[in-house]
Amino acid sequence: MSNDPQKHRKLRKLISQAFTSKMSSDMVPRIAELTTALLDEIDEDEFDLVEKIARPLPVMVIAELPGIPIHDREL
Repeated sequence: MSNDPQKHRKLRKLISQAFTSKMSSDMVPRIAELTTALLDEIDEDEFDLVEKIARPLPVMVIAELPGIPIHDREL
């Protein structure tokens, strides 16, 4: 895709329509809930932040946008 600027612009335009400022601000409470749930699952004193929060959180948020069921997120 990086070799095709026209295709990149087209895809970026589609994505930017989905991620408006309003949509993003409307998602803040849900993102906070998901973050809290991930933090609640951590049962050790030291942990890898990327593994436990930074990697799964964006996937969870993005998966919820089109309504992907929780059990299918890993797919």
